[in-house]
Amino acid sequence: LDEGENTFIYTITNGSCVSSDTIIITRDILIEADAGADISLCQEDEVTLPSDDNGTWALVSGSADVNNTSSLTDPIAIITNIALGENQFSFTMTNGACVDTDYMTITRDSLVIANAGPDMEICDDYSTAIIAENVGVGTGTWSTPDSLPSIDNPNQAYTNVNALEAGENNFVWTVENGACVSTDTMKIIRYESVFLLAQPQTRTVIQGDTIMFIVEAEGDFTEFQWMKNGEELVDTLQISGATNDTLSISRISIDDAGTYTCIIRGICGDVYSNSAELFVDGGITIFPNPTSGELNIHISRLEESYTVRVYDATGRLVKADQSTHNRLLLDISDLRDGLYIVSLVLENQTINYKVVKD
Repeated sequence: LDEGENTFIYTITNGSCVSSDTIIITRDILIEADAGADISLCQEDEVTLPSDDNGTWALVSGSADVNNTSSLTDPIAIITNIALGENQFSFTMTNGACVDTDYMTITRDSLVIANAGPDMEICDDYSTAIIAENVGVGTGTWSTPDSLPSIDNPNQAYTNVNALEAGENNFVWTVENGACVSTDTMKIIRYESVFLLAQPQTRTVIQGDTIMFIVEAEGDFTEFQWMKNGEELVDTLQISGATNDTLSISRISIDDAGTYTCIIRGICGDVYSNSAELFVDGGITIFPNPTSGELNIHISRLEESYTVRVYDATGRLVKADQSTHNRLLLDISDLRDGLYIVSLVLENQTINYKVVKD
């Protein structure tokens, strides 16, 4: 049989009588139906499928609306209101007596928003726990784009991370639900405590010199602050670097003698340097003046013992002490308020100072 119509005539002859009838056999060609590959959707509930002049789309199972129609040039099927889960569709090609059907599945998944939790800041620790929001559907997985950190249990929302680097460490929580993928990144910033590599040293200078106290620190810190006798320093014409790692004091006078310390303000806590004494050769410092009760007496380059005598305004000796140390704390809180003479009797000289007690 040829493709298409084939005509056959059946004739009966009886003497001079002849009768004929015709039959047509149409041979059609089977056109194979191809529904295409299965489709996975995330959230979207509408899809357009290619069709054919001889093809028809239909819903087999699940829930959706099927509209077999045509675009400006080609037949299409617009599938709308697709339900969550699996929905099966048939594509049927009809050519005369030939019918062929193929099936495809559209799976529509819901998006689960990943939540890796808040960013963290830690000090010194190389390990810590991270907690993502548990997923109701789908699967969650931890990963890191960084080279060193490791994750104990990547498939658990709550897990420990190790080998954290100084600075920023990134961890990505990925939630997959079929075709739906959501990610969220949390950061762990690891700060390091301050460690002093160099500290200021006690120095003795002569008046008019310039001196530098130096600290060297590593770790995470925000600033330096130098102090003298417990009081914060500020930059002046004579002092520079009060908030830097190097403190410079020029044109030194006796008043500059004292105890110098640097505070390094660290993110993980403040660190104090050791105390460096600045002695000014030949200098004697008595403070505070006026005083409410205690006097600090500092003597640079002391080699022998000395005597301290306190006289009231009438010249009467009211207190005396002796020391071999270049620092002496003299308590005059038991004396009445008023003017006193503090006399320092050294090996080769006696020096008197007026002190007010109030």
